[in-house]
Amino acid sequence: MLLKFVSFALCLSFSLGFVQEIMLYTEPDAGGSGLIFRTKEPDLTQHQFILRDVKSFCSRGYWRGFSGVNYSIAWSFNHHSRDGELHCENAELPATMSLRYSGPADASTPSVSIYSGTLGTITGNVERTFTSISETNFGFVPTWMVITGGSSWTGFANEDFTGNSTCFTSSYLLWGFDLRNIEVRSIVKGCDARYGSAYYDEDASMGFGTLGTITGNVERTFTSLSETNFGFVPTWMVITGGSSWTGFANEDFTETRPASQVRIYCGVSI
Repeated sequence: MLLKFVSFALCLSFSLGFVQEIMLYTEPDAGGSGLIFRTKEPDLTQHQFILRDVKSFCSRGYWRGFSGVNYSIAWSFNHHSRDGELHCENAELPATMSLRYSGPADASTPSVSIYSGTLGTITGNVERTFTSISETNFGFVPTWMVITGGSSWTGFANEDFTGNSTCFTSSYLLWGFDLRNIEVRSIVKGCDARYGSAYYDEDASMGFGTLGTITGNVERTFTSLSETNFGFVPTWMVITGGSSWTGFANEDFTETRPASQVRIYCGVSI
């Protein structure tokens, strides 16, 4: 009974969300003087006297530091906690002139944020956050996207909600997507089969790599009950969300491997 009660409490806490924050300390293990940020900071010039002495930090949420003001030039650090747990690290802080979390402060808010980054820092420069049903005319083609609140969104290649579309979804309160190979010029809340969208999420991914990089080249991600005809024999697989999947040697869902040939890593058969 106690175990069931604890599980219920954890699920309730997750659904309530969390506020994004970062705490910087002048000594290891969160010691010494501290500086707490719960706001986006485009210019940290006035805080340099303490930032240069930072030896440890803790954070909740998606935090990015930049070497230039107004979230520009290049990343100085990247620290994230998508589940609301407090993640701490003993490390000095590289030269940082601006700092922000991704999306709204409350991670339980259903939203989508887009960024006009560059090749050197795809999460930098302009950030626009939306909570409405649909949006278009962003003023730029996004390089990065963050969704919050466990929401899902469909992005379209054209500004009039037409063209190739992609469904962006996640079971986490915070999740980011690299858009450098996906054009998004308009977006609607939710995903619908009528759009015929490709899916981009964290539930199950597989890749066609090479001997030198088994996680590289093509990645295909699935959330449906079954899939076949991949177009290649995978060299790497990732499963997420606590899910489980059975792989077959043949395309007609026949011939699983004998138990003696199965290796288990963290509950994943490969």
